[in-house]
Amino acid sequence: MLLAPEDGYEKLEFDKLLERLSEHCLGQPAKDKIPNLTIHTEQLIIKILLRETNEFKTTFEENHTIPLYEYEEVSEEFRFLEVVDYVLDVHQLFKIARLILMIGELYQFFTSEMKEKYPKLFDIIRPYSFNEELVHAINKVIDPEGKIKSDASPELFRIRKLQMSKFKELDRAFNRIIKEYKSKGWLSETVESFRNGRRVLSVPSEFKRKIRGIIHDESATGKTTFIEPEAIININNDIFDLGNEEKREIYRILKELSDLLRPYLGLLREYYALIIRFDIIRAKARFALEMDGILPKLKSEPYI
Repeated sequence: MLLAPEDGYEKLEFDKLLERLSEHCLGQPAKDKIPNLTIHTEQLIIKILLRETNEFKTTFEENHTIPLYEYEEVSEEFRFLEVVDYVLDVHQLFKIARLILMIGELYQFFTSEMKEKYPKLFDIIRPYSFNEELVHAINKVIDPEGKIKSDASPELFRIRKLQMSKFKELDRAFNRIIKEYKSKGWLSETVESFRNGRRVLSVPSEFKRKIRGIIHDESATGKTTFIEPEAIININNDIFDLGNEEKREIYRILKELSDLLRPYLGLLREYYALIIRFDIIRAKARFALEMDGILPKLKSEPYI
């Protein structure tokens, strides 16, 4: 049994090393694990950890870029995914998508040459399989910016195509109305605005009875009235209806993707743990480079 004083880490300033190490982590989940790292005494474990770090350090020195980049905490998303029929929103799914795509790139990195060159790093990922179906499902729905693709479904494509058509129709009609009313001096300096999700005219209140349409709002001073012209009410109604159709279809798509991911929750947690582990090893390698660290030789007995 190894006995050590409670403040041993502080006296050795190991806690300060951990603080410095955490600065090199890419994601908060890895940073959160750094304070729990311990000093090992078993030579086999020490050898493996040192070789992992040394191999990652070599990737930097030889410009073999292991595809790791910033990622977010997804534990909450995994808990939600445990709930049957729970639908993750697009941002939550995008966080998981980045994780899956990163794992996919990590697998692609380990070609035959890289497996041979970095065997200890490959040993970490070797026991796990990569599911290409998950990547295809995500790439079909979510773009690299985290937005729902227009061609995520034929119905969404139809809706968005109609929306574009209606927005162009609205622009043409609105521009005609603005030109007419501006020439009569019936519009404010800022000729248009949005109220209640509708495109409206900014009209000096003394002219509000000259323009037929729906009054949506007034300015705080009462000097400006916001009117939806009669000629564009039907177009705005169509745009509003299409917006609701789009929301319903996006919800259906997100539910479908959430349902597809749910059976793979165990695998997703393994992927997440892999990313965090690689992030910590990467941080050690960056810290080693910063300190000009080299792989030490180990002895089984005390030695100077």
